[in-house]
Amino acid sequence: MKEFSGYTDCEGKNICEGDIVVKTTSLDKSEWKYVVKMDENECFTIANHFEKDGDLSMYCNGMWGGPLEIKGNIYDNPELIQEEIEYIKLYRETLRIGKLARENGKA
Repeated sequence: MKEFSGYTDCEGKNICEGDIVVKTTSLDKSEWKYVVKMDENECFTIANHFEKDGDLSMYCNGMWGGPLEIKGNIYDNPELIQEEIEYIKLYRETLRIGKLARENGKA
């Protein structure tokens, strides 16, 4: 069973560990996906491939952008974050190639 964070999304659904939530930016209406997780201090955080471990309460209280909406969870809907996973793999490979080039004096 997923642990309830104590917060709800914009539709009143309980936000739980493992949920995939989306924040829509007010500037360009783009969607940012995050995964809700519990850190080593048993605090709920959200993270994606650009931002690391933001405090869930800051998002839910409106301090860091608009309201969050649950789109699914990592157990039932892993395809929702597949794009982010692929991006991370590509980014890491790019860093690896750049490091090898620098080590060989080609960059």
